[in-house]
Amino acid sequence: VARAERAATPESERSSETVDDGLSIPEPLDLAAVDRDRDIHGTVVTSAGVPIAGARIGVIELPWRRATVLNVTDHAISVAGPATQSARDGTFSIRWVPGRLGWLDVTADGFAARRIPQVQAGECLRIVLDAGARVVVQVAGGDGSPVEGARVRIFPRAQSAMHSREHRGETGSDGRCVLDGVAGPTRAYVDVSHPLLARPTWTAIEVPAGGEQLTVDVA
Repeated sequence: VARAERAATPESERSSETVDDGLSIPEPLDLAAVDRDRDIHGTVVTSAGVPIAGARIGVIELPWRRATVLNVTDHAISVAGPATQSARDGTFSIRWVPGRLGWLDVTADGFAARRIPQVQAGECLRIVLDAGARVVVQVAGGDGSPVEGARVRIFPRAQSAMHSREHRGETGSDGRCVLDGVAGPTRAYVDVSHPLLARPTWTAIEVPAGGEQLTVDVA
């Protein structure tokens, strides 16, 4: 059972000037001065074009992503590479290996996480982040009591998996797992597992647009 509702005002509606100074936001970069052979660089902005300060940008490699049929089990395994934060004007630069494919994971508080596929050193990118949705998964046992310690995974359907990330969490004593920054609107699936309980089938959900909340009941 899924129920959608309006969440609190998302942080994506705020300007970049409201970002906490304690995050050590980098100084603005001169993108004309970056190494065009070795640096992945660009800007991170909202859909309205407002720069996003303090966005977390990291390069990862997905060793089995180009050979899914050979190793489906490890399809989602990633190897972390260099990472940085966007400056106050949204600019960023990451040194990468020339000729080597990477994927960019981009996150910022109040925004939907985004994955940029198959990026190479020297590329200049304009990364647009939209407001993220909140998905609350409520897990109950056969007797209706809340299940603590259930592992929750939300993953996109195959058509949108290229640009979306999985979201993982665990239920608390109240049986709830809250996952923020889920990209929507789109169709996704909820997978719940517990070491001592039977695993339910995947639950198909329609993730709402950013700024909204979806509550999913899994038993």
